[in-house]
Amino acid sequence: MSRAPDFAEIRRERPADADAIRALLLAAFPTPAEADLVAALRADGDLVLGLVAEGGDGLAGYVGFSRASVAGRPALALAPLAVADGRRIEGVGSRLVRAGIRELETGFSGPLVVLGDPIWYGRFGFAPAAGLVCRWSSPHLLAMTIGAPAAAAAGDLVYARAFDAL
Repeated sequence: MSRAPDFAEIRRERPADADAIRALLLAAFPTPAEADLVAALRADGDLVLGLVAEGGDGLAGYVGFSRASVAGRPALALAPLAVADGRRIEGVGSRLVRAGIRELETGFSGPLVVLGDPIWYGRFGFAPAAGLVCRWSSPHLLAMTIGAPAAAAAGDLVYARAFDAL
């Protein structure tokens, strides 16, 4: 039986959270690539939205959304999503993704892309992005439209410069 989530809130990241976010990312992934990615996105001004799930024992999770483009038009990329070890069956990741999408809907209209499991991300409205071309094109490249209905995203997908280090 899983324990009930005990995080108080999902909120925008603050500058004072940077070290805790880095520690969470370092613990959640096998290499420092994602932690370095978030630091570079912040430094470049390409991190559009970072959300944390804050718990009594520290950060329970983190999700970042960064600038991208599709065929030269604005887009966003969801990456990374991380949940603290021992908190992965509590719905923290789902709550972070849903909160991020809700917040993005208030000020963005266009494609949102993610590299991930089509079944897991499908619950949020992501679907295979067959019309997008990038170095990570695969069945795990997914997209959805935020804001006003639009034609399916198609063309070259360009991530923020910080992704070049991956």
